[in-house]
Amino acid sequence: MQMGDQVVFTTATSPSKDVAKRDYAPFFSAHADPHAFDKAFETMKPVFGSFQNEWGHGRMVLLPGRDRAGRAYCFGASVSVDAIEAELNKTLRHSIYLGMGFLLIGMLVSFLVSNTLAQPIVRLTGIADEIARGKMGQPIGTKGPAEILSLGRSLAAMDRSIRQTIGELESDREKLRLLSGALEAAANAVFITDKEGMIVWVNTAFTTFTGYSATEAIGKRPNLLRSGKQDHEFYKKLWETILNGEVWCSEIINRRKEGSLYPEEITITPMKDSRGEITHFIAVTQDITERKQARETLEQRVAERTEELRRSEEQYRMLFEASRDAIITTDSEGNSLDCNRAAVEMFGFADKRTLLALGPGGLSPEFQPDGRTSREAFAEVLSQLRDKGSLFVEWQHQRADGTSFPVEVALSLFHVAGQPILHGMLRDITERKRAEAVVLQNMARAEELARLKSRFVSMASHELRTPLANIMLACELLKNFGNEIPAERSRSVLSGLVTGVSSMVRTLDDLLLAGKIEEGKLPFTPVPFALLDFLDRRCKEVQPELPSRIEIAFHDAGLNVAADERLLGHILQNFLENALKYSPAGTKVELGVEVGADSLTLSVLDRGIGVPEAERKFLFEAFSRASNVGDKPGSGLGLFIAQKCAQAHGGRLRYTPQPDGSIFAVTIPATTTGWAPAH
Repeated sequence: MQMGDQVVFTTATSPSKDVAKRDYAPFFSAHADPHAFDKAFETMKPVFGSFQNEWGHGRMVLLPGRDRAGRAYCFGASVSVDAIEAELNKTLRHSIYLGMGFLLIGMLVSFLVSNTLAQPIVRLTGIADEIARGKMGQPIGTKGPAEILSLGRSLAAMDRSIRQTIGELESDREKLRLLSGALEAAANAVFITDKEGMIVWVNTAFTTFTGYSATEAIGKRPNLLRSGKQDHEFYKKLWETILNGEVWCSEIINRRKEGSLYPEEITITPMKDSRGEITHFIAVTQDITERKQARETLEQRVAERTEELRRSEEQYRMLFEASRDAIITTDSEGNSLDCNRAAVEMFGFADKRTLLALGPGGLSPEFQPDGRTSREAFAEVLSQLRDKGSLFVEWQHQRADGTSFPVEVALSLFHVAGQPILHGMLRDITERKRAEAVVLQNMARAEELARLKSRFVSMASHELRTPLANIMLACELLKNFGNEIPAERSRSVLSGLVTGVSSMVRTLDDLLLAGKIEEGKLPFTPVPFALLDFLDRRCKEVQPELPSRIEIAFHDAGLNVAADERLLGHILQNFLENALKYSPAGTKVELGVEVGADSLTLSVLDRGIGVPEAERKFLFEAFSRASNVGDKPGSGLGLFIAQKCAQAHGGRLRYTPQPDGSIFAVTIPATTTGWAPAH
């Protein structure tokens, strides 16, 4: 209840008064000391007193205190003794009447009987007087005649009942004190109404939230807070719910005393008496202004974020579909989740569904270029991706038609809703691989040219400079001592000049021919010619002096062959010159001829030094010379030119090592007529 500017809790005991529906203010206003409440709040100490009014008379106590928020409260309790005194007075009157009767009887019976009864009666009377004056707990004896014993028992039972009632009141007072402190200290606004909806109590938080003091609110209906934002149906449903004994919980917009609106969450709980009838309603409200603002802010942020995500999704989808690179996403189980149009086109499928149904495993051949299975290689890639988060790899994929092609894959691992997602961006690098192959070929060619240049410089310094030095020496000799040199010596010097010039001419011819071969301008003109005449003429060109060291294992003057005589002559001349150069002096070389229906094979067997096995792979390269040739002259172009001449015919060269020499052979397609094998 509200007492001035202070809030107090009240309780009372009155067996003869029904105070359940009455205002307690008159009861407390009957305190013997009208300044008791002010004194209690001023001293913050208990104030005791008594009362005498229409309620009866009794003892009162005011217990002031403060809650956790520092707000003052006062707990008031009272005990009425009217009924107790009435019962005791009634008992006392009966006792007195009974005593007087016993006294008369005692006077008539005997002095001894009178002395026996007087003492307990006097003692019981004294006890009754003590009880009437409010002194409880006096021991009541049980000696004497049966009637006096019965009276003693009744008085003892009454004493025990009164003491039990006082103990219960003390316990209830403590509970009420704790409950009052809890409600008063509550951060939520709390108010209590009777069954008709009249406010009978409010806490401090109610005043803080609404602006209405306890005095202004008590005795009023809660509709003083009504804002008009809720319609009639809202309040109708509220009252139907709480009158049915159910708890009502809802959000509501109310109006403060100064007129501002505020949202709050309200819970109304019906309170019932021992008979189950509703007596009061307790309303607990919470100002949710900040919570609603936070919720509205959150909803706005969610809406903004949703819009951002929508735009981001649109942008991602646009980039995803517009990307020229193929994009495929899979889960941790290897199931394809999505792909763009570029991926469908890259793999040659008709639609996205078919590609996604295959999964990554169905888009790869069984083996990768390094020999590992695609499954093994992918497991290793996935392990590295888990460690690094992103990875660039080259992979061999397979199109819908079964053809394989290389791709460069940019892999990223991220999580969506706690699930790992593998994002792969694929780029077909077939053309790049081809370009790389061309670059590698060009680099190899450049290296080859560098090697050829080095070989050419070495060859030129030996094959050109040495003959030139000899020619210069011979010319100087003839110039300075020509008249003094004998004729025979002069002819020898001139012969050396001719030999040197011829060697240089052959070297230059080989260089020019090699240049034409590199430029792809090697002329090829096959015509029929007499094979035996060709062989005889070439042998004499190689070894004009007699006796000849060349043995021909074939002779038939009537055999004609259709081939390029000049190119075939280069091949045969190189074979014979090498055989004679590297075979020991005085040994023979054999020229073998095998003629087929549409081919011609020429082979030369020498007794020379052979070619080391490790160097045979370079045998037909330009400027290549074996490491065991010593100081034998040569340009290193002979077998290179011979190989190109054979290839111009569509033929090939062969080298076959022998125990005591080597066999160099050439086989070319050739049309032959009028021939017979020789034995």
